[in-house]
Amino acid sequence: MNTDTSDPLDELNRLANNAESLQSSPTPSKHEIERWMNLFSYINKEASSLLALQLTDVTRDRLSDAHWSLISTDVEAAGHSRQSWEHLLGIKDLMKTNSTIFIDGEDGKRYTLLRMLGWLSDEGKVREILGVKGEELKIEMVRGVDMWHQVVYVDNVGLKKIEEFIDGKLVLEKKDAEEEDAKEEGRRVEDLPGGLP
Repeated sequence: MNTDTSDPLDELNRLANNAESLQSSPTPSKHEIERWMNLFSYINKEASSLLALQLTDVTRDRLSDAHWSLISTDVEAAGHSRQSWEHLLGIKDLMKTNSTIFIDGEDGKRYTLLRMLGWLSDEGKVREILGVKGEELKIEMVRGVDMWHQVVYVDNVGLKKIEEFIDGKLVLEKKDAEEEDAKEEGRRVEDLPGGLP
């Protein structure tokens, strides 16, 4: 989805296309909010705010209409809409945008402070992803722009594990869509007289 270009005119055209595609009402639908809550484990407020942000962001990379027409059947079979699929593709960038770097003054160790939301909102899930059991996991409450939220301190190894988990979600989502297609095709074959043509 990265559209890095050195041509300023291409970049302006991309921004203009994004602006043209903005929905007249950036208020997310209840159905789409529920979809994001189910797919990404967001609470209602997180899903609403992230979806509204995505719908009004003219600088984000979007799937082209041609690309969407190629993948839409499979993606929708996995329970996604175009908006949720674009969100999934950019979720690691979002995670990095909502994080900050902290250098421990005592040992000089570098930590990334990740906002605990969605798949990472539960301490148990974070422990599972990081592979820590009895070890202490440092979590703090911090004040954001519109609300308080939790952040978890992860080192570079932990950050890599979380990124691999997110990559796995993308692969799993694609695999689920492919399995759904195979099931659908299997049903069609079974419906034919004699099974196979």
